[in-house]
Amino acid sequence: MVKVCVVGCLHGELDCVYADIAEAEQQGQFKTDLVLCCGDFQAVRNPSDLTTMSVPSKYYRMGDFWRYYAEESRAPVLTLFVGGNHEASGYLQELPYGGWVAPNIWYMGYASVVQFAGLRIAGLSGIYKQHDYAMCHYEHPPYSEATKRSVYHLRNLEVFRLGQIRRRLDIVMSHDWPRGIYHYGNLNQLTRRKPHFRNEIESDSLGSPPGEQLLCRLKPRYWFAAHLHCKFSALVGHSDSKTNKSRITHFLALDKCLPNRHYLQFLDIEPELKYDESSINSDSNLSLSPQLGDDPLIVSLSKLKSNVNDSEKDLKLKEPNNNASSNDEINTNLYLDPEWLSILRSTNHLMSTSKVPCILPEKETSERCDFSATDDEIQALYDPFGGDFQVPDNFERTAAIHKPNETDHMNTKTTSTPISLVQQANALSKEQQLFSNPQTELICAMLDLINPNALFLGKQSYSLLELSAQLQSKKDEEEDDDEVEENPEENICEDDVKNDENQLGVNEYPLDVNTSWITSDSFVKESFTEYDPMNSTFVSNTNQSSHNPLSNTNLYDSVVSQNPEELVLDDIEDNDDEFPNESHSLNVSQYNASYSQFTDLNKSEQVYIPQLLPDS
Repeated sequence: MVKVCVVGCLHGELDCVYADIAEAEQQGQFKTDLVLCCGDFQAVRNPSDLTTMSVPSKYYRMGDFWRYYAEESRAPVLTLFVGGNHEASGYLQELPYGGWVAPNIWYMGYASVVQFAGLRIAGLSGIYKQHDYAMCHYEHPPYSEATKRSVYHLRNLEVFRLGQIRRRLDIVMSHDWPRGIYHYGNLNQLTRRKPHFRNEIESDSLGSPPGEQLLCRLKPRYWFAAHLHCKFSALVGHSDSKTNKSRITHFLALDKCLPNRHYLQFLDIEPELKYDESSINSDSNLSLSPQLGDDPLIVSLSKLKSNVNDSEKDLKLKEPNNNASSNDEINTNLYLDPEWLSILRSTNHLMSTSKVPCILPEKETSERCDFSATDDEIQALYDPFGGDFQVPDNFERTAAIHKPNETDHMNTKTTSTPISLVQQANALSKEQQLFSNPQTELICAMLDLINPNALFLGKQSYSLLELSAQLQSKKDEEEDDDEVEENPEENICEDDVKNDENQLGVNEYPLDVNTSWITSDSFVKESFTEYDPMNSTFVSNTNQSSHNPLSNTNLYDSVVSQNPEELVLDDIEDNDDEFPNESHSLNVSQYNASYSQFTDLNKSEQVYIPQLLPDS
């Protein structure tokens, strides 16, 4: 059993989140294994990164992340996050395929799949905007006001790649909601809380159409999202006419990190597949079990095995083990997913940095259009990875760290008074730089992938031999000079791109942080509806089972939607409404919390619910 903490829009409040988790652990007497953040993470390293965020300058805040980047603080729990629409895009763009943004904090990239303790977790960053959906990833620092927004817009390449996955996913993380998901939960409650959603719901335009496609195709056990700043849960049933199997997706969207907002949720999730001791390979070849079929290829150990030495760590594909104890000690390491790596490698030719549409292969053409991973393609990963898909602890700083004692006392040309954060950011905007991150260089070399940042910098992607030679040379230099303390600013790439644009600034708004409270309410078991991806008829009152007892009125009659697998995205109206960042001042009285448990339809996932009580 894996204890997962799901977080909505974080907005840079890392200290608050980890404090709330610690408070919940103390009162609930449990330990969190994994934190999943659904966007608006705001990985701001220094004031220059603020100018790469799509927020008005009056909302500029350094937040908490810069201390984790500078390694003054460390995330107490492994944290995975996807990008939203309020991000330090200059930093995240260094890691298009994912990577460590700080020790123990992993960014999922534009899209990716990783494994943790037997769970397969997919991530999809950004929000959907029709006018940018078919474009390649052409944006890079320094950003214009237009590219500062388009850089976080979802692209068809990532959706296409995720659509090639054929083996079951446990969790999908996104920032956007899948379009139509509101028909599978308490719609009355949602529209009462957010009445301005009503028009978009009635026109069936609220949420991401590509997200709807992926929900229909991937059928994950869980789907977590944020963006709309409210808590909403739903159950979606899927039927497969070929296999006569039914599946359920548990959807949960959470609010943003503010007092009295439901932005945090704990769940116990049991991996469906586990390791079997007898399946450890003794030879150097990868053997795919024919019994697995479409079951996941699990390479992350569900429990620690001290009796397995390094020479036996070949790629091991396991059969279901329903007798395993839920109390096994889990392995807290993160693993890359072989199926996803195969898809990345086989679709590499579709990646481009030109400002042109990304033309995806179609069934009518003679070229390959199905890039689902074959056994041979997965077998070919054995050589570069040696059968070990564990993510190395190879975080490395690229940009300068924030030094508040120095920058806060930078003097203006005319006065000796300290300058505001906005003025600092604007002054440093000329230093807005593009870096080629060593983590991206490594994964590109191992899979022979295009490195977008290297192309932007006018460089060639390194081969694995070249990169190995560079790493060995760097290691030798560090051994010769091990008494000299490393200066993180020396890692700054010389081939940077300058930004000559300045912005007008306003005074910074101070933050009063109180992290002693816990904000999360009950995970309501919403009404269940059968979802037929072939007919794609969204729920009506005639086939809706009993709705939430908290609501005394019927759900609105919903419209019939076109099959998500056959959507023509160009025909969908594009609403360019944004949800702006808001003030994060936390002035709230302390709350006491008591915990209750809720067991869902599968009787295996439990939710620990902090119930807010008035102060005595």
